Amino acid sequence: MNRKTSKVNIGCRDTTLTNYSNMNRKTSKMNIGCRDTTLTTYSNMNRKTSKVNIGCRDTTLTYYSNMNRKTSKVNTGCRDTTLTYYSNMNRKTSKVNIGCRDTTLTYYSNMNRKTTNEKPNCP
Repeated sequence: MNRKTSKVNIGCRDTTLTNYSNMNRKTSKMNIGCRDTTLTTYSNMNRKTSKVNIGCRDTTLTYYSNMNRKTSKVNTGCRDTTLTYYSNMNRKTSKVNIGCRDTTLTYYSNMNRKTTNEKPNCP
């Protein structure tokens, strides 16, 4: 109830980003298995801002969150990409599955109640 667990798995040359955090303290573990990868993470005790730039076929994941609100913007520029995101602040489960190229997903949620399962429309 006081912890948040986020797991981001990007299926582009076996790239895995795993991020664990709770509401007042943050621990980030990031393992990205592709070359030319730049990871920049900013955090303090109450707010977290993570910018992940993965140089694998021009894929960019940008994730912003604070303690009460979460805004995630995922811009994926490679095909056959799967992003799976699980989190639980009070009770929330989100699963995002992106299976087509040039797909942009913008996801907004709050801390209390939201369950979203979205799959974008391929052109």
